[in-house]
Amino acid sequence: MNTGTKRILFSIILIYIFHILSVAGFYSHVNLKSGFPILNDDYTIHYAHVEPTKAFFRDSFSLWGYDPYFNSGEPRNTVFDADAKAAEIVCLIFSFASSALVYNIYVLSIYLLAPLIFLWSLYNFGLKGWGAVAGFLFGTCYWWSYPSFRFNLAGQFAFIFVSYLTLLILSLFYRYVRTGAYRYIMLCGLIGGIALCVHILAPINIAVGAVVIYGLSFKKMSLKQHLGLFSCLVFILLVNSPWIIPFIRFYKMNNLSSIGWFFGEKNPFLFIDAYLLGGGIHRYLRLAILFAAVGGFVVWKKEKSPLFYPLAINSIILFIYVFFGSYSSLTFLQNPWRYEFEMNLFLLIPASVYITSIFGNGIMMKQKIISSITCIFLLICLFPVNALHAMKILLPSHRNERIIKYDRLSLAGNNGVEYSFEELPHNDIPPAAFELIDWIKNNTTNEGRIMLEDSCWQSRHAYWGSHIPGMFPQLTGREFIGGPIPQYFMIHHYASFQEGFFCGKYLEKYNEEELMKKIDQYNIKWIICFTPYSRDYFSKFNDNIFLLDRVEKFYIYEVDRKPDFFISGKGNVKATYNHIKLSDLPEGNDVIIKYHWLETLKTFPPRSVEMAPVDDDPVGFIKIKNVPKEIEIFNAY
Repeated sequence: MNTGTKRILFSIILIYIFHILSVAGFYSHVNLKSGFPILNDDYTIHYAHVEPTKAFFRDSFSLWGYDPYFNSGEPRNTVFDADAKAAEIVCLIFSFASSALVYNIYVLSIYLLAPLIFLWSLYNFGLKGWGAVAGFLFGTCYWWSYPSFRFNLAGQFAFIFVSYLTLLILSLFYRYVRTGAYRYIMLCGLIGGIALCVHILAPINIAVGAVVIYGLSFKKMSLKQHLGLFSCLVFILLVNSPWIIPFIRFYKMNNLSSIGWFFGEKNPFLFIDAYLLGGGIHRYLRLAILFAAVGGFVVWKKEKSPLFYPLAINSIILFIYVFFGSYSSLTFLQNPWRYEFEMNLFLLIPASVYITSIFGNGIMMKQKIISSITCIFLLICLFPVNALHAMKILLPSHRNERIIKYDRLSLAGNNGVEYSFEELPHNDIPPAAFELIDWIKNNTTNEGRIMLEDSCWQSRHAYWGSHIPGMFPQLTGREFIGGPIPQYFMIHHYASFQEGFFCGKYLEKYNEEELMKKIDQYNIKWIICFTPYSRDYFSKFNDNIFLLDRVEKFYIYEVDRKPDFFISGKGNVKATYNHIKLSDLPEGNDVIIKYHWLETLKTFPPRSVEMAPVDDDPVGFIKIKNVPKEIEIFNAY
């Protein structure tokens, strides 16, 4: 190994050690032995899918099933969790260990692997030596910059990680068509199967680039190479079919288009505003990456590099997604903003080529000056301030710091109240959370449901910066109207309660008779709310709704009604994942229970299961004809 190679290797190791130390600081408030997952924002909702998955698999070797605990019953783990399947499956594979421990290690592994995956991609695209060092430096620093850093703080880590994975897949596919070596297409299949499991939108990141590479090489590829590609795609779909099939089957039950998303605006000049200087450092960073990438594309064009067209065209498509995706309902509902990260990750490859051209022989001084200025601009914008802040927490004098400022939002909101997604990852359950959980376990029963007011960023994440209500069934054993997250895009979520919005309209739109009818319809016995709006509303119903207790900001009410899960008929009900057991039934009669109907539900002994329409509920309830004394409803898949 010569001196130059040693220096290159030393530089790569030094960059990665810096990343490891920064991750150690970033993750330092996560206690792996606490028994709880990371609680920040979306981390909890991803984790909330884990225990249901394990329950369904134990019951029927399936990854989805019928969940009676939320939304008056629903097909769980079918559509909403398509960006969290990998976490569920990893926890399922390691079922012998604590789910929270496995989940926290899984997230930590993602943080540690991302830059190495980018380095591997650079190597596959032909960047070696100092070009690889520059690219590795830029890719690592970009992980600590906006928008990836903001996504990781908010628990939206899956798309960030899959962006690195999909770039790696494209680079391996590039090597496959260039060399014909089958190990590359085998790696594409293996990593592609993982990537699709990490996030369902993975193919969009690289679809166009892959098609361009394939099209340019189509005539040169042998029949075996074409078959290798086909086998790769089939393998990816087959290994993911246990969750893709139910996703397709139940996708019609989503209500994505009816949710008031905030994913962009219909502004044809949005891209101009995004690249205008001023404001946060992210604006300058966008421009710096773009300048350097254009220079790299020029270099590739002059050299007639086979990378020019696939990476340039794919980057342009992602640019269109980011800044014009709001014009199409299909792309708008994917959150087009997210593709900015993948776009800039693509652009960092030609940017690295351009920056390293400074050291090339035969380059004119004028070009070197321009490259040097661009390099300095890019390095200033990419300078990993967030990584340094995270690393600083390893020092004893900064150990208790929990809030980290990133580029777009201020450190604190109104009256100094911190934004939840600015808090470093942690899994500390506050005493008030334990108190609320214990109150529910000790003062409620399974005879009735709890109407739980859910919270998101609009109400400043009332549940201590998390979506811990998604975990309440595992923590309390109760059923809820409200949760697991306010933006739960299934039609079953009509039976929900968030920030004063209950079953399709705000509380003030209900008179007392209408409210009590809805409460009876979903067998609600207790109400937990936190907004002044909801508290003021419920305080008016002194004859039917009584204030029982208060836990921190949460007011707990009891409804003066006898709990009953039957609309028609009578008996006892015991529900758990995939099963609803009915007993003491009026033999020979028909019964309707207050659980949502699903086409896959069957009974033992066999009886006819039908959908019974109920007011304006979009799903309808379960109706069983000619019931015996006892009967079990189960999910028959």
